[in-house]
Amino acid sequence: MNISQKIIYYYRNILKREPDEEGFQHYLQKIKSEELTLNDLKTVFENSDEYKILKSMEKVDQIPTKIKEGFMMYLNPTDRIVSYLIFRNKEWESNETFIFKKFLKENSIYVDIGSNLGYFSLIAGSIAKNGKVFSFEPVKQNFRLLEKNIRKNNLTNVQIFQYAISNKNGFVNIFSGESTSNARLFKSDLEGYMEQYQSTELVKCVTLDTILDTIPGNSNIPNIIKMDIQGGEMLALKGMKNIIHKTNELVLFTEFWPEAITLTKESPHDFLQLLLDLNFKIYDIDIKTKKIIKKSITQLLEDYPVGKYMSQTNLLCLKNTNFPESLSHLLAI
Repeated sequence: MNISQKIIYYYRNILKREPDEEGFQHYLQKIKSEELTLNDLKTVFENSDEYKILKSMEKVDQIPTKIKEGFMMYLNPTDRIVSYLIFRNKEWESNETFIFKKFLKENSIYVDIGSNLGYFSLIAGSIAKNGKVFSFEPVKQNFRLLEKNIRKNNLTNVQIFQYAISNKNGFVNIFSGESTSNARLFKSDLEGYMEQYQSTELVKCVTLDTILDTIPGNSNIPNIIKMDIQGGEMLALKGMKNIIHKTNELVLFTEFWPEAITLTKESPHDFLQLLLDLNFKIYDIDIKTKKIIKKSITQLLEDYPVGKYMSQTNLLCLKNTNFPESLSHLLAI
C-alpha cells in the first residue's frame, strides 16, 4: 500500500469511517514532510477522543445512555452518525430540537417518518401525553433499537411501524452502510460512510394516506409531521397529499438534500413547488446562523446546489400555522 492507501486504512480500521478531506490532506502532508511516520499516525488515532468515544460505545445497544432531554436511549455501536453524536453530545440536532418542542402540545398528533432510533418520537411522546405518536422506521436494526427505546421509557402513546413511507404500497430496497443512519433508496455513497460496508434490505413501503386510514382511533390526522429519509421526501410527500388536504393546520419538518432527491429520480424544484401547492410557507432552519429564514424556491436551490458535497438543510414548513411567540427571536425578517 502507498501512503494514501495506508492513511485510508487507518481511518477505516481504527476510526471506523472514511477520511474527511481536511484531515486526510493534513496527515498526508505531515507524513510526506516526515513530521509524522505511519506508526505515529496509528498512535495519534488510538489516542484521539474520537477513538476513545468509539471504544466507550461498544455496549451502547445493551446499556442505555441518558440524554439531556431526560430519557434513556439504546444506541447502535457501529453507527458513526446519529448514535455517535447522541452518545458524545447527549442530544441530536439541538437547534431543531428546540424549535420542534415549541410546536408540540399535550394533545398533538405527531408522525415521525424515518424515526431511526426514536429521538424525536421520544420527545413527542413525553410532551404529547394526551396525543398520539406514529413512528415509522423500515431498517431492521434501527427498528429493534427504536422498539427497545419506546419500551424503556414507558411511552404507551407511541405506536411504531417497520415500514418505509413512500408514494406507493409494496416493497422497496433500502441501501445502507455499517452506519444504518444513512439508509436510503439509492446506492451512491455521498457521505463516505458506505463504500466498504454497503448492504441491501428489502422493506415494506406504504403511503401515509393509506396507513393512517388503517390505524384504529377516533382521529389520526396529524398536526406535526417530521421526515428525514435521505432524499425520499418527495416520494413520501406524494403519498400524503390526501392527509395534508384534510388538515386545517400543519407543521412539517423535512430534510432538504437536493442531490439525494435527484438520485431518487425526483426534482428538488418540484419538491419545493409541491410544498407551496399544498399551502405551506417554507422556512430554512439555517445551521450557520441558527435562524429561521423564509426563502423562495430560487433561494433554496442556490443555497443548496446539486453537486456540492453534503449541501443540505432542514426546512420548517407551516400550513395555516403561526410561529410560537417563544420562537420570535429566531425568525429572520
